[in-house]
Amino acid sequence: MCATFELTGERKINKQGVRLYRIRATRDIAARGVRAGDLGGWVSSTHTTTGELRIAKDAWVSHEAEIFEDACVTDSARVGGHARVCGHTMISGYARVYGWSRVYGRAHVFQTAVVDGNARVGGNARVLGAAHIHDHVQVRGEACVAGEASLYDRVCVGDQARISGSAYLCGRAVIAGNAAIAEDAHFQVFETLETFEDSVELIRTALPNGEYGTQVRIGTWIGDIGSVVDQLFLCWQRHQHARCSQSEWMERALQIRSRC
Repeated sequence: MCATFELTGERKINKQGVRLYRIRATRDIAARGVRAGDLGGWVSSTHTTTGELRIAKDAWVSHEAEIFEDACVTDSARVGGHARVCGHTMISGYARVYGWSRVYGRAHVFQTAVVDGNARVGGNARVLGAAHIHDHVQVRGEACVAGEASLYDRVCVGDQARISGSAYLCGRAVIAGNAAIAEDAHFQVFETLETFEDSVELIRTALPNGEYGTQVRIGTWIGDIGSVVDQLFLCWQRHQHARCSQSEWMERALQIRSRC
């Protein structure tokens, strides 16, 4: 496949010590609003080390965005702003990566997903569907964000966690382990109201009907207040080597319930 861009004589060394070259379109790319001769972003070469074209014929890299190492932009994807895409990552489909965001490792952003702001997507994470990742959100590990999910503020999704459907998460929510917010779990995590010990958090949520509620997160488990005593008892059973007795665990559970 012939490249639709060329390297110009304008070059720089980025913060990672990689030599980059400004690109120039060699033909019109109507779908991207690009005309032959337009300057684009920065790449380390026209092809990856495996011989794959760095930017596909209908894709484009604009502004000050950087694409290097074995990263590539395929299909009709777009990367712009000051975004940085590196490692063995792939931006494909109609995905868009903008702002000061970073995509690294072996992450894959595809379909019509959007990553912008100061968001970070790394590891083997996948962002797909019509998902939107904004602000200082981090998606890493083997995590997957799909559907029409929207993540804002400082939400962190890691390990094998799955976010899908129309979930809307913001604040400092942490979704990890094998946790899942699925199709029918439409709530907003606005903030952590209080932390009990190291792994028990009281969080405020908002339902689609506009009503507010309160849930408890214990590790990767999230449940309503009525279930917290049973859940804490299970935690105590799994951690009997801890320095507290069963009665102390129950006292903590009742303390959480009394503050809701």
